[in-house]
Amino acid sequence: MPLKAVVLAAALVVLWRDPSFDRRSLLRLEAVRSGWRGVLRRFVPLATALGLVFWLLAPAAPFAFARRHPAQWLAFAVFAPVVPAYPEECLFRVFFFHRYGGLFGNPRVRVAASALAFCLAHLYLANAWAVGLSFLGGLLFGSTYERSRSAALTSLEHGLWAAAIFLVGFGPFFVPGMR
Repeated sequence: MPLKAVVLAAALVVLWRDPSFDRRSLLRLEAVRSGWRGVLRRFVPLATALGLVFWLLAPAAPFAFARRHPAQWLAFAVFAPVVPAYPEECLFRVFFFHRYGGLFGNPRVRVAASALAFCLAHLYLANAWAVGLSFLGGLLFGSTYERSRSAALTSLEHGLWAAAIFLVGFGPFFVPGMR
């Protein structure tokens, strides 16, 4: 976490000092108002499918964390869009797209490159589930950011997925020492 905080702070300083950076990307609340339904329309079927995959593969006990710690799960679900999602979205979407987006002329390639960077940042968790799901999540979050240019909307989506992953039992794969 300290390394993440330092990297994020450095990225924000670089963005803030860049006169070509559109600071509205850090929030753009109008995109949340107009885009949240689309995020939910994509989230509900995909989260259901992911829950079924997890249930079939059974690498973790579904709903165990939420059953044992309902207040903590609810608090996590409420705060996940703010911490850790918002800082990660500022780094892997806002900073990445602004700073390196020009290297990738094709928006799909830009989204995939952002997803790759996002999943590589999860290598420290030392499990394929976290890295693989981070890549898939990075594709979703990157495509949302590509359309909206809103860190707030992508943080909302990121938070929904974080809460769902904890709900279906995969939280321990994303929190060192929890397994």
